[in-house]
Amino acid sequence: MINLANITFGKTIPDQCRREISHLYNAGRYTQAQLAAAYGISQSAVSKIINGQIPAPIGGVNPQGIAANAA
Repeated sequence: MINLANITFGKTIPDQCRREISHLYNAGRYTQAQLAAAYGISQSAVSKIINGQIPAPIGGVNPQGIAANAA
């Protein structure tokens, strides 16, 4: 499961959290219910994030660079 710091926010979920939720779900590693529990939001909120506008990529991640260094 995801180990997150205690995340607290008001009515608006920060863009960074939205990107993380979207990317974690689309990677196929977590269900909507697991992400909802981890972020302290409802499953319907996770669904709206996932089915809404596609978020920008998370910066600083270079999968090709990681694969090249492992070879």
